[in-house]
Amino acid sequence: MKLKLIVAAVLSLSAVAASAASVDLGTLDGTGFDSTGGFSGKFALGAPINDAWSFTLETASNVSFGAQQSFSFGNGITSFAGVLDGYGPLTLTVNPANTQANLNWSGLLAAGTYTVHLSGISGAKNTTYGTTLAATPVPEPESYALLMAGLGVLAFVARRRKSV
Repeated sequence: MKLKLIVAAVLSLSAVAASAASVDLGTLDGTGFDSTGGFSGKFALGAPINDAWSFTLETASNVSFGAQQSFSFGNGITSFAGVLDGYGPLTLTVNPANTQANLNWSGLLAAGTYTVHLSGISGAKNTTYGTTLAATPVPEPESYALLMAGLGVLAFVARRRKSV
């Protein structure tokens, strides 16, 4: 899997003049904090951006995907937008100084293959953005049962002390 990630990173970083890319980020197992690290795209002045980032989950996982550009938003990527297929748009936030734009999505996804599409127009030469993807395991029902049992014991002890 690490070889896939290294190859994907090298390919994405070497595509300087490309205005569209389709990258497979590999498989995330969701058994612990599993992250792809940062990947980025670099674009020529006025280039349309239409990138697709795909990933596969082996198990249901809490997933977060983010894309960030650090540049003057007016001169960086304009119309910066993203969509997780089947789940809707990524949330766009721009900092008050207008030097950074972030696209984010997080939520629970079932096992399967997913694609995030990013789009925009490069407003300056060598405009870049970076992405991150992370998956964490979904707590099993047994974990919740153990939590409830522990809280019940604490409530029993607290009530017993109160009556004495």
